Amino acid sequence: MAYTLGMATRIPFDSLCVQAATREIAQALQGGLVQSITQPAPLQLVLGLYAGGRRRFLLLSADATWARLHETWVKRPNPPEPPVFCMACRKHLDGATLAAVQQPEFDRVVTLRFARAGMAAGDLVVEMMGKHANIILVDPDGRILDSMKHISARLSRTREVLPGRPFAMAPIAAGTVDPRLPTAHTALAEAAALPDAEAAAARAMATLQGLSPFLAQELLIRCTNGSAEEAWRSVFGAPTGQGFVVRDTRGAALGAYPVAPACLPGAAAHPVASFSPAADAAYTEMETHAHAANMARQAEGQMQRALKSRQSSMTELAQQARKLGSAEAHQRRGELLLAHQSIIAAGTHEARVADLFEAEMPEVAIPLDPDMTIHENAERLFAKARKARSGAARLEEHRARLEAEIATLAAALQTLRSEPGADPEALCAEMREAGLLAPEPGPAPVSVAAKKAAEPHGGRISTVRTVDGYEILIGLSAEANDHLTTRVAAPTDWWLHVRGGTGAHVVVRSKGRPESVPAAVLQEAAVWAARNSASKHSSVVAVDVTQKRHVRRPRGGAPGLVTYRNERTLHVDPKREG
Repeated sequence: MAYTLGMATRIPFDSLCVQAATREIAQALQGGLVQSITQPAPLQLVLGLYAGGRRRFLLLSADATWARLHETWVKRPNPPEPPVFCMACRKHLDGATLAAVQQPEFDRVVTLRFARAGMAAGDLVVEMMGKHANIILVDPDGRILDSMKHISARLSRTREVLPGRPFAMAPIAAGTVDPRLPTAHTALAEAAALPDAEAAAARAMATLQGLSPFLAQELLIRCTNGSAEEAWRSVFGAPTGQGFVVRDTRGAALGAYPVAPACLPGAAAHPVASFSPAADAAYTEMETHAHAANMARQAEGQMQRALKSRQSSMTELAQQARKLGSAEAHQRRGELLLAHQSIIAAGTHEARVADLFEAEMPEVAIPLDPDMTIHENAERLFAKARKARSGAARLEEHRARLEAEIATLAAALQTLRSEPGADPEALCAEMREAGLLAPEPGPAPVSVAAKKAAEPHGGRISTVRTVDGYEILIGLSAEANDHLTTRVAAPTDWWLHVRGGTGAHVVVRSKGRPESVPAAVLQEAAVWAARNSASKHSSVVAVDVTQKRHVRRPRGGAPGLVTYRNERTLHVDPKREG
């Protein structure tokens, strides 16, 4: 029986990769001193540790697509303002030592234990499970201090991940065998004996703990070349400290793996000194290509919309030209009226006269306004002729400009689609400079709502502008809260308030697109809500956020008293710098 697997688009960072990375990190970084903690991307954390006589960097990612951990040599940007989770990690782990690196089960979970002066300082639990990936900061008593993703009971009935809650490991499938045990090859042999490839892979994943579909296929294909024990030994008994960058037939990176994959026909496995450099190189390349592809899609979408807009304008120009009519026809009809005015009866609706401009002089019908004289009807036709000449000149100028813009946009689109090395950002910048694309959004001007907020209403409203150009409005009294919520906020704006306490109403202007407001802006607004509340001296404050459409003032309620629904809760530190 032969097992085959179509060419993959990406090799998963599965439990075997986690095991390889964990072993290398433990050997290279354990005992290292934490010197820096940065969060270069919303779902990435980078720890700078002094270990082995030099500074080294450990990358942790909770991105659903790129979840992983390994040592990194790539310099990443440090945002000007650290996010809340980064600040929490700095507060509890800066200056601590990495005391232990553990993969508790054969799963995509790693616990990084930190100590300070011989005492436990806390743990970072890195969960690399696709859309459930997360990084959780846990105190020495086993309580969650913060997490990169907050998971409420609304999102998960079985496992909340919120500050203040007891931490519990993600459950492992019951009845499975740790595939690292020497006896695990027996379960592998039973799965390989099944006649159907899909059934064999399903059996292997159901009986052996933490197997990804990719690893299951890899083990089963190795079983076809020898016994199950030999296949097991070639994977789980492979030498430690090795890594491979796997590339497809075009040379594009598919990922990194601790063993050379046998289940990818045509793929090339390039050996690297160890697994972390292999993972760092492969994922950096894949993320770069994914970012470039995303930028290209966005650029293509912008150019297509601009092109479609100009093509629609060309259609409108043609319609306008038809409405204007021919200047020559209007002029000739006016002159015919004057030439035949002596035979045209006054007050008639139509004049039928010989066309003196044609050799055969056919009869033509010219509509008239019976309330006008012949001279006035002629002058009306001459006016139409002048308007048609003037309009035709303008339309022709506009048409020529549109044709040039359409040609430029079409050429840019062709370049974007046909030239692999084309820079979409540079192309878009060039099109913006030429006025063919809308300019990039800059800092938003002071809105009408903000001006209204400053008007006298019995209280004061403070306005903060974020680096993204969003306005955060903060009520500084009960009257200001009432005015902000009932008079200023739009239905699609985000509304925030500390949970179960007194404090400011805070509104984030969404510009009519609440789904586009970055999470960092809502976090910043939550910090302002916490700072302007009775809980401002607490280390962690729960702040509810919902759209203004879900906020109601009860009939007869005091100023600032509201009810709301469809909220979610953010947990922030009001003493956070920013």
